[in-house]
Amino acid sequence: MISLKPGITPLPIVLGYFTAAAVIAFLIIWKAKPKFSTIVLVYIGIGGAFVATADHMGDSGLLCEL
Repeated sequence: MISLKPGITPLPIVLGYFTAAAVIAFLIIWKAKPKFSTIVLVYIGIGGAFVATADHMGDSGLLCEL
């Protein structure tokens, strides 16, 4: 489960990061003064997915090959 290979992040660190990020995102949305509509939350989710995909492609060097 824990990888010590160079360049590989150990799974517990990844899971901890995403758990903390999800909790913080939930608190920000919950405490927001202007309540977000469902469609705005969908746009936020889609934008986050695009950013995560682009970041992963940049880390893997895939964008450099295009």
